Amino acid sequence: MRDDAPSLHIGSDDIYLAEGVFGVIEVKSNLTREKFVEAGETLAKVANLKINVGATISSGPMLDRPLRAIFAYEGAS
Repeated sequence: MRDDAPSLHIGSDDIYLAEGVFGVIEVKSNLTREKFVEAGETLAKVANLKINVGATISSGPMLDRPLRAIFAYEGAS
């Protein structure tokens, strides 16, 4: 975990601001259709976060941050 990402520490909880998040991964032990839809809905909420990056200078393609992925150990066969 990087220590330069914006975060809030409230009691025993750590809250990370969207501006400091590079990616979100939904990890499932067994990916069923129901769990896939659930993970997709969660990642859609992440995609809809308003991120205030201010002014940026870019010399190449910009990534749509935070990156979002679903990973499963097993799935339907």
